[in-house]
Amino acid sequence: MPGLVIIEIVKEGAGWAPVNHMAHLASQMFDTPAIRVNRNGAGLSKIEFAIRGRTRDLEKPDLLLIAPSPRDIYMLAEVDGWRSSFNRAAAWIVDSFWLERSPSRGAAAKFDKLFVMTGNDAVGYEEKLRIPTSFLPWGTDALGLGGRDEVRSIDLLRMGRQPEGLDDDDLNAAESKRLNINYFGRPPFSAGTLELHRSNMAFYRQSRFVLANSNLVAPKPYTHPTSEYITGRWTDALAAGCVVAGVPPYTDMTLQQQFWPGALLELGSVDRTETFAAVRDALDSWTPEMAANNQRMALARLDWRWRFKEIADYFGHHFPVLDRDLAIIRQQVGTEAQLAKA
Repeated sequence: MPGLVIIEIVKEGAGWAPVNHMAHLASQMFDTPAIRVNRNGAGLSKIEFAIRGRTRDLEKPDLLLIAPSPRDIYMLAEVDGWRSSFNRAAAWIVDSFWLERSPSRGAAAKFDKLFVMTGNDAVGYEEKLRIPTSFLPWGTDALGLGGRDEVRSIDLLRMGRQPEGLDDDDLNAAESKRLNINYFGRPPFSAGTLELHRSNMAFYRQSRFVLANSNLVAPKPYTHPTSEYITGRWTDALAAGCVVAGVPPYTDMTLQQQFWPGALLELGSVDRTETFAAVRDALDSWTPEMAANNQRMALARLDWRWRFKEIADYFGHHFPVLDRDLAIIRQQVGTEAQLAKA
């Protein structure tokens, strides 16, 4: 049976390190190299791409396109032979909360299936583009890069964008020192996004709490102004056993359906004094068992491999490497559950 081809539309930058790692992991689990296409203006115009047809061929491999944003499905036009080289095609859209930026129906018709990381928008895509759409949420490499064995020398780790009142690491450090909190500001950047992701995961594994807030209380020019959502900061921190502290994106479907009691330290304010006082109180009751439970639950619910399994099931393929890793996860989750009951 023909296999699966992965095309990754590459977007650089620190915030895309978890996605680039996910695409790299997918190529390992599906045992196929990912074709990396640099994100730029597609050679074909959007109108031309929309009106051109695509032939499905049962003798050709299926296609998974990993798209940073809805408009990036136009980048399929940059792949040689895109009109006749594949059978079924699915696009997995990361920043799918930009529903208003979705492509035309003609462009979407090149695909047989859409997967979106924001479940709140799945119905909207299906109604707008007339393409079957499923919620396939954010994940993390809990099996490969998660863990909790390292000494947790950091009480509170700052990762990524923050509200204005929490964005100054010097002021945060001063408030932390006053409360006897070991605070670590934004981790240093690495040369490449894969190296950066591994480095960030190492910082997560050394931390008890991670500071992260909804985009609605930490807006930036590149965030959605009205739709809130989790990102890899939440899932990666949980995979490392951390508790995520901040004002959560409550309306995000991933948070509603995939998270569990103990995953979050829910704060009602982005005021620096109130935030660090709440973290100080939480540290007094933190235990290693909390880290163990978060890491186990991340394995059970958030690992990217569960998402890859849904893609494999859609295409009707079996991948030995993926099956092996899922068996390891099931065994680890089951063992941890038994130990928790002992």
